[in-house]
Amino acid sequence: MRTNRIFVALIVSFVLWGSSAAQRVERYNVAALNDNRVVYALPLTKLYLEVELERVVEQPGELSLYAERFLGTRDAIIEPATYYHINGLKLGAYGIPDPDQRYSIDFKKNSTATNVSLTEEGILVGINGDTPVIAQIPATKKPIISSTDNQLYRMLPPEYIQATTTAAKAQILADEIYRTRESRNLVISGESEQPFADGQALKIAVDRLDQKERAFVELFNGTRQSAEGVEVVTNLSATEEGRHVVARFSEQVGLLPSDDLRGEPIYLDIEIIEQAPQLEERDLIRLQKRLEKGVTYRTPGLVKATVTFRGERMLAQEIPVAQLGSLEALDMVLFTTKGKSASVTFYTSNGGLKEVREINQ
Repeated sequence: MRTNRIFVALIVSFVLWGSSAAQRVERYNVAALNDNRVVYALPLTKLYLEVELERVVEQPGELSLYAERFLGTRDAIIEPATYYHINGLKLGAYGIPDPDQRYSIDFKKNSTATNVSLTEEGILVGINGDTPVIAQIPATKKPIISSTDNQLYRMLPPEYIQATTTAAKAQILADEIYRTRESRNLVISGESEQPFADGQALKIAVDRLDQKERAFVELFNGTRQSAEGVEVVTNLSATEEGRHVVARFSEQVGLLPSDDLRGEPIYLDIEIIEQAPQLEERDLIRLQKRLEKGVTYRTPGLVKATVTFRGERMLAQEIPVAQLGSLEALDMVLFTTKGKSASVTFYTSNGGLKEVREINQ
C-alpha cells in the first residue's frame, strides 16, 4: 500500500450563521474499490463560537397601572419588552477539506485493511474502524417561547366581565384575589366547610386555588417568560493572529453578525504557540519519500484562542490546528503483516493521529 499526493482544486462554500449538528461518515469496503484506491483529504482547521442565549419576554397585565394601589406591587411590568442574556460561550474546532492536502491510498491485494472511513467531504476518519457519527459543530436552537393557555377568562367572576371601567375591574379582581387566599388558608388549616376524602384531594384543591390566584395576579403584575437557545458562529480563522470581531451582541436583538453595529463586539484573539518549521528542499525530498510509503496524516500545531466581551475574558483555551503542523506518514507495516492488523482513527478537526489499536485476526 502506498500514498500519493494529489492536487485538486475544490470549491468550498461556508455559512456564517447556522450549522449542522453532525457529519455522517462514509465507510468504503477495500475489496470493492476501483483499483483498490481511496482518495482522501487532510483537514484545514476552522473555529466556531457557540453562544448560549436566554430570551426574555415581558408583557404587562390589563390592570398593571393598578398593581401598586390594590396589591402593593411596585415592580409590575408596565411596558412590553424583549431582551437577551448571554448565559455562556464555548469555542471549538472543526475541519474542512484542505484543497492543497489530498492523497490517495493504494491497497495491495494481501493488505489486512478491510475498510476506510471518510467524512462526506472526504476527510480521512480511520482505517479498519467503526463508522461513527462525528458531531463537529453544535446545532443551533432558537429560544422559542411557547404560548400558554391558562383558561384565565373561565375563572374570572361575572362582575369583572360586566364592569365598564378598568378601575372597577381592578377592585373586583383584587377582592377576588384576597378571597382566594383566604379560601386556601382555610383549606390548608382544615377549617374549610368542604371535606376532602384524602391528602391527594386536598392537594388538588390547593393547586387549583394557587393557579387561580397566580392567573389573577398576572393581570396586575404582568408576565415574564424566558427560553434558552444556541447560536453558532462558524468559519472563524484559526491562524490569523491578533484581535478580531467575530460577532456582536445586543440585549434588545440578541446575537448579530460582526459588521452589525447595533451590537457590542465579541472579540477573538489568536496567538500561535506551536508551528512546524519551514523545511529545506532536501528535507522536503526525504519527507516525500516517507509519505509515499505510508498513510499521510498531520502532527498539528497549536494556538491559544481567547474570547473577550465587554472587557472581560470569557474563555481561553489551546486548540490544535492542522495547517500549522507537519506532515507525517503512518507505517504500512500495520496493514501488511500476515495474521495481524490494526485499527487507526484520526481527528477530523486537525488531522492528528487519535488512536492505533491492534486487531486480532
